[in-house]
Amino acid sequence: MTRSNTDFCNLVLFFTWDVSLELWEEKGLLQREILYYTRLAEQGVQVYLLTWGSQKDLEIARRFHDNIQVIPLYCYIPAPKNKIFRAILSPLALWVARSTLRRSNIIKTNQMWGGWIAVLAKFFFCKPLLVRTGFELYRFTCLQSKSLFRRVFMWGLSMATYKSANLIYLATEEDKDFVYRTFSIPRERIMTRPNWIDTEKFAPQTQIPSSSLNLSRILFVGRLNEQKNIPLLIEAVAGTE
Repeated sequence: MTRSNTDFCNLVLFFTWDVSLELWEEKGLLQREILYYTRLAEQGVQVYLLTWGSQKDLEIARRFHDNIQVIPLYCYIPAPKNKIFRAILSPLALWVARSTLRRSNIIKTNQMWGGWIAVLAKFFFCKPLLVRTGFELYRFTCLQSKSLFRRVFMWGLSMATYKSANLIYLATEEDKDFVYRTFSIPRERIMTRPNWIDTEKFAPQTQIPSSSLNLSRILFVGRLNEQKNIPLLIEAVAGTE
């Protein structure tokens, strides 16, 4: 990608529903998540972030590249305490961002959850839709043995979003096969884009002082829940020091 072929590009990113820059910062995700869009901005892409945040998101955005603009939707539409009411009001985001969406070249989702807003935007504003998921939501819901109602809802949301997408980014080949088989999406519309890390920051040291080596210790970083399969890690080191 060169600057000459991206000067025209306006990318609108729909945040995962009910997620904001403030939440990213609280969870320690901000620096990692914004890096992707900073790199695009440096190439001349104008990036608009439609977040489910308020005034705090505007303050955070002052640190970003000039080509990144933030539209905190809860600065313009009410944010009821009741989650169902917030979901009902979520399509008002299209009215708030209407001028930005009209001049956009592509609409992108950050995750499947909240994808209904991006689907509506695609059809109201006739823009191509790129659907990105860090994990396959319907499959994940089934693996968690959620209620029948939740599984049906996630299936419907996923079907509508995938069918509306011009292009789909999935994290693994396994997810790609699942979406192809479950939702009958043509393979040519699905691309594998693994969840990434910054290899400039996270890279193996070429030389490690022998005094710093301690092979009897392992550090696990992640949520303490069943999904992370910590018992497998314990089993893998069983019988060692």
